[in-house]
Amino acid sequence: MKDSTKESERLYFSKKRSVLLIAILASLQFIFAIDYILILPLGPKIMSNLHIGTAEYGILIAVYTISAAIMGFLSSFFIDTYPRKHILIFALVVFMIGNVSFVLSDSFTWIVLSRILTGAFGGVISSLVMIYLGDLFPMTKLGRNTSAIMISNAMAAILGIPIALLIAETYDTWRIPFAGMLLINLMVLLLCLLFMPSISAPIKKKERKKLWHFINNPKFIWPVLFMSMLTFAGGATILPYLSTFVMTNLRFTNTDVSFIFFCGGLAALLVNLFIGFLIDRYGRQNTFLIINFISIVPVILLTLSPFDNRIIILLVTTFFFGMSTARNVSGVAYLNSLMPHENRGRYVTINNSIQLMASSVATVLSGWLLYTENHLIVNFDLLGIIAICATITCIFSAFVLEE
Repeated sequence: MKDSTKESERLYFSKKRSVLLIAILASLQFIFAIDYILILPLGPKIMSNLHIGTAEYGILIAVYTISAAIMGFLSSFFIDTYPRKHILIFALVVFMIGNVSFVLSDSFTWIVLSRILTGAFGGVISSLVMIYLGDLFPMTKLGRNTSAIMISNAMAAILGIPIALLIAETYDTWRIPFAGMLLINLMVLLLCLLFMPSISAPIKKKERKKLWHFINNPKFIWPVLFMSMLTFAGGATILPYLSTFVMTNLRFTNTDVSFIFFCGGLAALLVNLFIGFLIDRYGRQNTFLIINFISIVPVILLTLSPFDNRIIILLVTTFFFGMSTARNVSGVAYLNSLMPHENRGRYVTINNSIQLMASSVATVLSGWLLYTENHLIVNFDLLGIIAICATITCIFSAFVLEE
C-alpha cells in the first residue's frame, strides 16, 4: 500500500505557510487531546461528585472513544468525496456544541450524552489532522511533521493538566477547565476558516469502491491490528487509571498528580523534538521496533514492580509518558506512509475508528479488572501484563506490515 501520489501532484507551500499549517494542525490535535485527557486527572473529583465507581468512570471515558469509533466508521463513506475543509469546519462546530452541553450538564446521564457528541466529532477532527498531514506534505518529511503535530499532546499534559487541576482545586469544580477550552476551540475554528486550504474531494462519488473492498483486505487488516495493539500497549489500559492508582494506593495529592503529568508532558515534548528526525533518518519501522522494546521497561516498573519512593515513581511515570509518546508518533508516521492518497481519508477514518473502539474496550476492561479493597486499588498489575502482551503483538504486526 505505497502512496500512489506523485510528488509533483502534491500541494507545496512557502516555508512560512508550511509552519502555519503545521501549527493549525497541531492546534486541532491539541483541542482533541485536551478534551479527552482533561477527564483523566479530574477522575477522582468526578467520581466523588457524581458518586460513581471505577467501572462507571471507565464507561464515561469509553463512550468518548466508542462514539468517535462509530462516527469514524460512518464518515469513511463520504470523507473522500467532499472537500476536506467543509468536513473540518462542520466537525469543529458540532464539537463545540458538545462541549457547551458538557459544561452545562447536571446529571451523569447528560454528561455521558455530551461526551458521546464531543467524542464523535473530535474523532473526525483527529482523523482529518492525519489526512491533511498526508495530503499536504511530502513523505520525506512525514516523521518530523508528525512529531511536530504530536507535540500538542505533550502540551496538553504540560499546560492543560496542571492548570486544570489548579482551577478545579481552587474553585472545587471540574466544569471551569472545560469551559475555558471553549475559548481555545473558537480561536482554532477561526484559524481554520482563514488559513486552511480548500482541498477538493480526492475521488468522485460515483467512483467510490465498496467498503467491503477495504475491510476484506490483508493490507488493511494488519494495519488495524497494528494500531489496535498499539492502543492496548499502555495508553488506554494504564493511563486512564494512573491518577486514581497513585492517589489511592500511594497517597499522592492533587499537586503530586499535577507534577506527574507536567513531567510526563515535558518528557513527551522532549521526545517529540527529536523522534521525527530519527524516523526520517533511520527508517519508520526500525525506529518503531526499537522504541517498542524499550517501552516495555517502564510498564514493568510501574505496574509489576511498583516502588514506594515518590521520586522513583516520578522518574518511572516520566519514562512511561516519554516512551508512550515515542511509540505513538513512530506508529502513526509508519502507518500514514502506507496509506494511498486517493483513499487516504477512508483508510485513516476506518483505521482510527477501530483503534478508538479498541481503546474503549481496553478502558472498560481495565475498569472491570480493577476494584477497591481495604481502600486500595487492586489488580493494577494485570493492566501491565495486558500492555506488555499488546506490545509484543504490535511488534509482530510491524514485521508483517513491511512484507
